[in-house]
Formats: sequence, structure tokens, C-alpha cells
Amino acid sequence: MQIHPWRQHPFENQEVLADGLRHRFDSPQSMEVYEIISPGEACCFSCAGLEISVTPCNLKLKTAEWDRKNYFSYQKPALEVANDADVNRDAIEVRITLPSNYLIYGLGDPMAPLNRRGYRFSFWNVDDPTVQLEHRASLYKSMPLCYLLDPKSGECEVFVFDQTSRAHIDLGSLEADAIRYLVEADRLRLYHLHCEQLADAYQASSRFFGHSQCPARAILGYHQSRWGYDSADAIRALAAEFEAHKLPISQIHLDILYMDGYRNFTWDPERFPRPQALCEELSDLGIGIVPILDAGLKYDLDYPICQEAVSQGLLLKEADHSDYHGWVWPGDTVYPNFESSACRRWWAHKVSDFVSDYQVSGLWLDMNEPANFNGELPDSIAVDASDSDDGLLHKNWHNRYGSQMSRASYEGLRAARREQRPFVFSRAAYLGHAAFAGIWTGDSMSIWGQLQMQLPQLLSLSLCGFNLLGGDIGGFGFHATPELFLRWFELSLAMPLMRNHAEINSSAQEPFAFGDFVLERVRRLLALRYQLIPYLYDAMIESELHAEQPVLAPLALHFPEDERVYEIGDAFMLGRSLLIAPVLQAGQRERLIYLPEGIWYDYYDGQVYSGGQSIIYSAPLGHLPILVREGSLLPEWSYPDRVSMNACRPPDQLHLRYFPSKTRNCHYAHYLDEGDGYAYRSARARRYDFYIEAGSDQLETIVPGDASGPRYAEIEMRCL
Repeated sequence: MQIHPWRQHPFENQEVLADGLRHRFDSPQSMEVYEIISPGEACCFSCAGLEISVTPCNLKLKTAEWDRKNYFSYQKPALEVANDADVNRDAIEVRITLPSNYLIYGLGDPMAPLNRRGYRFSFWNVDDPTVQLEHRASLYKSMPLCYLLDPKSGECEVFVFDQTSRAHIDLGSLEADAIRYLVEADRLRLYHLHCEQLADAYQASSRFFGHSQCPARAILGYHQSRWGYDSADAIRALAAEFEAHKLPISQIHLDILYMDGYRNFTWDPERFPRPQALCEELSDLGIGIVPILDAGLKYDLDYPICQEAVSQGLLLKEADHSDYHGWVWPGDTVYPNFESSACRRWWAHKVSDFVSDYQVSGLWLDMNEPANFNGELPDSIAVDASDSDDGLLHKNWHNRYGSQMSRASYEGLRAARREQRPFVFSRAAYLGHAAFAGIWTGDSMSIWGQLQMQLPQLLSLSLCGFNLLGGDIGGFGFHATPELFLRWFELSLAMPLMRNHAEINSSAQEPFAFGDFVLERVRRLLALRYQLIPYLYDAMIESELHAEQPVLAPLALHFPEDERVYEIGDAFMLGRSLLIAPVLQAGQRERLIYLPEGIWYDYYDGQVYSGGQSIIYSAPLGHLPILVREGSLLPEWSYPDRVSMNACRPPDQLHLRYFPSKTRNCHYAHYLDEGDGYAYRSARARRYDFYIEAGSDQLETIVPGDASGPRYAEIEMRCL
């Protein structure tokens, strides 16, 4: 067995992920990397006192052991037991000892509580439209990064199982005192990192594997979408409804019905006859357009995009080298081979042309697991792996297909708009994806159980480097009740990507579809969202520049010394200052909130609470519980008359709210720029540094003298 450990990572300042998205990152000095290649015998070693064994195994025999609880009889994807030719191939199992008091965070979007201990997941990106609850082994994303936390000491072990083939992880179900990882491949790169706290572990891993860039400020506004907006007139009517109801909106998304026969990069000539005029018209209203692109191409040799992909050999192949055909929305479908650099360059060029021709503000990527209505792509499907050092089969690279599509789309947007930040978000992803694109949680259902799972799902994804993330407000499938819609809306107010989306057969769930009671409360919630945009924007920039913490974070990341916060998955920190505790239960009008040590303020009325205790908080419909940490300064904008994307543009006056502390000094960095471009990465941006000493209410402001761009005519501070 070849196992090569390095204490100091050898790939520093190089493209570090052989089995992941390739990028240049600074590597932590304490990172241990183990290359496991074609093992012939078992081997044991230790990391930070944890015993690790690596065992080559026969997949068929291992299946019998893992399946003794009939786990795979109802889970997708199952370990394959179809025939001996498939299952007698090599596999690798890794076993890591798990102390009894350790918790497990991370691992992306599988449905489970924030603490994943006791669960079992599969790493295999799938499009499965059934209800997404705890029985699902895998969803759209594969994030094989886990944090092992000791709540007594706060110390954290990070393990990353970097393999894009099908894999499975058991977190204490088979053995209570062990993590077991099984990958259907003959090689694996295993990373390990020991850190004193979760925050240190996040910072190191996100710098190493990649984390989100700050989007344009307008992307932080409200997004409206539906699979069902089927014409330019329907889009205009939608914009008019928001204006008539005095609801702010920043983006409208176009699902597949805008296309000509589900062909990517096209517009239906009858229903969307003048797409450029539509985009310009909405832009004048302050509303951006975000069209969808699917991974599959309609097979039609009269369709230029398909014809080019076929003639240039840019598609996934059968074993006999013919193009592989699946079946998705266009019918007969072929798939770009995003593992090929030639294909990615070609796709980026098509994206660049598309966004240059139309004033779209970003791209929404879907069906990129990749999806196939005929079932999973066969194991025999081949890729041109000229860029890769392992294998020519799609199954070896399946889990990063969506991320490679996102990478190519990002590069196309960058080529078309050098001075603008690309906005791309995707359903499927692999570790490292955050450097190129955001994500959403996929086809969630309009049920309370799904809402309750959204928060631990999003927090787990945030620990994998994602800041630009969210879920479909109200749920994508089924029918949202007014109460469920409002509670989902409240939660989403604190999500960086705030999008309302539903499928074509569900009840209408635009904010004005539920009557005046809901409309009035949504209007107040949206006013709060836009008021908080400068705070959220600052948090996004700070997280990109310093990677010290995700914008959305579990309480344990901010309060590692408090053992009671480690199991809390129904509350979180938004930035450094705001504790968000959404109501996620039907019929609930108050909730219990645990406050860590210190002084806390009610965001709305300034009521003071002592930390280290749980409080009962009144939360009627339309009210999102928000507590503010002492020593915090919050920037706020007020727009009584603006109801469009213009509400994301800075006003002349900045309002500051200070929540005083006798023990914590306050330093807050506020970034004021044009809302797009890259000035914030340099001294060209106007950065306001605000300081207030503990026990004082005197504000000191430092602004670089050479900064350019917009400036405030007045800064007003209110001290509670």
C-alpha cells in the first residue's frame, strides 16, 4: 500500500486538488495529506490521537457487512450488487476511531441534524424528486468534509475524503465508536487538520479548498422565481404586481419555459419575441433577469449548439465512443463533457456570448448531477480525461460534474464582464465549488419537516465554504400554507440568497398570493431585509477577504467555550453580531432561545437579556426573532420610496445602531462601493472603520483619504 503523509503540504501555491476543483490556495502548515493508491494490504496510523486504519476490500463482501441493517435496500444510491463483474472491483475502507463525546459537523446537504453523528450518507450526486427527509442517503451535492468537535475543549479535527467516485460514510451507525468511509475506487486522498477551535478549522479548510466570493450587492436583494412564468408578458405582469403592492424585488428568474424547446442559450420566439428589450425594460425598473441553463443539450443537429458539441467531440461517450444519449426535459439529450478543458472553454464561450447579447444579471444552473430521466448514467460512460490523472470513466468524476459546469459558466461570465462579479448558482456541487458559484438546496417540498431540515442543511453547507446559499422560500413542490410560507420567508430573510421558487403544479406562492394578512407581514420582512443589506454585504466581503468565519455559522463557531451551544441546530449567527432563532414548528407563537454568555439585545425594541440562559421569546407570525450581541454596531439603510433593485444602492445617509457593552470594544468595518466590481479588494474602495471603546458611546471613524467612489453625506449613530 502506498501511503504518503506530509506535515507541510507539498502543493502550496499550486493546483492542490487532484480529485477536486483545481485552484491555487494557501495551505495550512499543519495539514496532513495521505495519498492512498492501489492499496494491497491494510495499514494503520494515528492522527491527533485518533487511530486510522486503511483497508483494501472487495466491494461485494463489504456490501454484505454494511447492509446488515438493510440500509441500502431502501436508500439511493445503493451499493451495487448487480453482478460479480461490477462488485468484485477494488474498494477502500477507512476507519477512524470516534471518542464518545465528539460531535460531527459538516458533510454538506444530506438531511440530518447539525450534529451528524449516528447517520450514514452516500456521496453520489442524484436528482431524486421524492421528499427530502432524514431517510435520504444522498442529495445533489457531495461535500466529504467533516469536523469532529470536542465540546469540552472546543478542539476540532478536520477530515476530508477527497474522491469524486461513489462513496459512503457511516458516522457511528455500524460502530458507535468509529467513522467508516467506503469508496468504490482504488485511490483516495485523505486530508487531516487539527485545530484548537472550530473557527480555526473553518478558516484553514476554506482557505485551502475555496470559499465564496462576495456577489454584487443587488444579488442580496429579493429574488422571485417560478417554473411557470411562460412569457415576456407574464414577467412584465409579475414586475407590475410587485410595484403595485410596494414590494421590493431585485431579480426575476426564468425557468426552462423561456427556452425554445428546452434548448440552452435560446429564447422561445413566440412567447419571448424580444428578449433583449425585456431585459432592458426590467433593468430600467431596477430588476435583473436570471435565466436557467440545464446540463443536458437537446439532441437536434439543426440546433447549432448541439451540432457544435457533436462535431467537436465535446460530449460524454459510450464505451464504443459514440455519444451517450439520455432523456431529460428536451427529450433526447446529450451531455457536455465538462471534465474536458476543451469542453469547458467551449461552454464558457457560449456563456460569454449569451450574457453579452442580453442584459442578464447571472445564471442559474440545474439538472447538473447530471440528471437523466432514464436512470443514472451507466458506469461505462467515458470522459476525455486529458486534464486528469485518473481514469477515463464518468463514474470516477461524477460528483464534480456540476462543479465543472459551474466553473465553465463562471469563466464565461468573467470573460464577458471583466469589471463585474459573476453571479452563478447551482444545484449540484463538489467540495471547492464555492470558489466559483453559489448553491441552493434544490427541490425542497412545502412541508414542515422540510423547513425544519433547511437550517442544519444550510449551516452544514456553510461550513464547506459556501456563503452564497439559500433554499426555495415556501418549498418547491406541493402547496405551501400561509403559515408555512411566512415562517419559511422569515428564515430566508437571513439567508444570503433569498429566493422564492415553486414548481408549475403547485399553488401560487408569490408574496401577494396569500391575502392581506400575509402580504402586510411580507412587506415588513422585506423592508427589514433591505435595511440589513449593508450589514450582510459587509459580512460577505469580510468573509471573502479573511475567511475567518462563514456568514452563516453555528453558535459553536462563535462561542466554542460554551458546551451548551454545540447541539443547537435551530439557531445561528448571521455575521458576528446577530443571533437568528427562526420559528420552525406549525402553530408555534413563541420559542425557547438559548443565549450564550454576555449581554444580548432584542433587535426590535432593545430589551436587554443576560446570556448563559434560555429565554422565552414571543414570535407571532411575520416576526423573526433576532438578538444582537453586546458591543455590536449595525449599519442600516432606509428606503421608504424605493421598491426595486435600486434599494440595494447606497443612500446619502448611513444609520448606525450601537448596542453598548461595558466589556467588549467595538470595531466595525463598513464597505461603501458601487455595489459591483472589485474595488473592495484594494484601497480604491471606501472603507469606514468605526471604533467604540467598551463603556463609551463615543464613535471614532477612520476613512482612507485616497478612497474613491460613493460617500455618505451624513453618518448618524443611535446608541441604545
